[in-house]
Amino acid sequence: MSVALLITAFTMGLFSSSHCLFMCGGIASAFSSPTNTQSQLYLKVILFHLGRLTCYSALGLIAGF
Repeated sequence: MSVALLITAFTMGLFSSSHCLFMCGGIASAFSSPTNTQSQLYLKVILFHLGRLTCYSALGLIAGF
């Protein structure tokens, strides 16, 4: 494995982790709020993932066409 490949993989991992931190950090901290009941937490998690999957599916459909 070449050094250039390792540097590229490390850089991509570094940039993608910052994307996750900034895009999902606020949502993840909202889920961990102590004011959430168990049923509210489940509902928030389900709605979050449903919205995420719908958005990515729509973007994939648009890119496919």
